[in-house]
Amino acid sequence: MKIFEQLSDGLGLWSEILTKSKSLEYRPALFLDRDGTIVNEENYLHEASKIKINNNISSIISSCNSNNILVIEITNQSGIGRGLYNWDDFNETEKEIRKKLLINNAQINMLCACAFHHEAQNKYKVNNHFWRKPNPGMIEEARNAFNINLNKSWIIGDKVSDIKAGINAGIKGGVLYNNLDKSITHNNDFILKYAHKNDNLEWLIKEFR
Repeated sequence: MKIFEQLSDGLGLWSEILTKSKSLEYRPALFLDRDGTIVNEENYLHEASKIKINNNISSIISSCNSNNILVIEITNQSGIGRGLYNWDDFNETEKEIRKKLLINNAQINMLCACAFHHEAQNKYKVNNHFWRKPNPGMIEEARNAFNINLNKSWIIGDKVSDIKAGINAGIKGGVLYNNLDKSITHNNDFILKYAHKNDNLEWLIKEFR
């Protein structure tokens, strides 16, 4: 397997800045889960042919791009830690996702991924790693890269762990996507919304102000 410079620890933490400019510093961000959110859920997705972009997500990404709102993809990738695929497969899949998003004028500014998991193999076996959602490590990595205004930032994800990562990072709010789980507990300052993959998400742009 190729050794990627994007692996900040040389093993299981992927940190890649895709676009950066002065106009994006000190701005709020939209944090996005990948599997089940940016793309349709596939069991351990690692083949480009199986990628299907969710249209309302690509639309809100494009709107964020137009409004100088950062778009950060944060994704747990335990499939790497479990030995089901490797970082080469991950990288090729991500490149194809970005190509498909560009068709709708949508661009991701930064990509963070964590391969560590408590049931992973060998050195990937780590219990409750700080980067793995629901922990806030990937959000904090992006904040440090762009000086992100977390107080005005949001997260969209299809799992409770996505929303809890946002809560633990102290961001403004989250959208639980294609999931009506009402069990999430949070403080009164965090805004929790629900959305279906066919819902228009353009209302979210006003929430970054």
